[in-house]
Amino acid sequence: SSDAMGISKALRIACVEITSVEDNDGPQIAVYLDSRRFQTGDIVRSNPVLIVDLWDESGINATGIGIGHKIEAWLDDNLDALDLTEYFATSPNDSRGGTAQRQLFGLSPGVHTIRVRAWDVWNNYSTAYVWFLVPPNDSVITIGRVLVYPNPFSDHVTIAYTHNQSTPIGFRIRITDLSGHTLWLKEDVSTDVQSASIHWDGRDSQGGNLPSGVYSYTIELSNSSGSNNVIRGLIVKMQ
Repeated sequence: SSDAMGISKALRIACVEITSVEDNDGPQIAVYLDSRRFQTGDIVRSNPVLIVDLWDESGINATGIGIGHKIEAWLDDNLDALDLTEYFATSPNDSRGGTAQRQLFGLSPGVHTIRVRAWDVWNNYSTAYVWFLVPPNDSVITIGRVLVYPNPFSDHVTIAYTHNQSTPIGFRIRITDLSGHTLWLKEDVSTDVQSASIHWDGRDSQGGNLPSGVYSYTIELSNSSGSNNVIRGLIVKMQ
């Protein structure tokens, strides 16, 4: 017997695709500024952090492979995109999604828009759009959206509001009857970035349950720069 060796180019290997993925939808995109409590139309500071959450059943194209297939954002009418691809981090709990975060600097006062585009691994893309307002001065407290819910209420009400501050701000809330008599008072410091909420159980400062009726609330806000602002409104209690 003897050993032999050689080369053949005639060998072919055939394979059959066992599973087929049909994916014609782009990624789910959620866009926030500074906090996931952000909603389009909110007030933000002049140097906000852009937060983009992405998810797709087939996975996100986080490599930027393919012409124009990066994770990108456009500010206002600027034709030059902000490349978010290198800022994307895959979620440790789900490899099909993740988050890109990038800080924006020196936004001028006024209304701005951001449009974000992202691709999945099957070359499907989606876009998302938000708009927001930058006030003239970050050190001056500016109030944005105020939401009171439920209103009317029976045993618990929440007053939620947005603002442009990124540092702790002091607040004092006063609940009064319509004659101006103070029924409940609370003072504290809020450390929430650009949004906060205050809860009231419909009782006075001594813990007594107040009757049904219309009550007034006043929230006074202050920061370390000496800026102040006030939120006022009415709450209806029904038992």
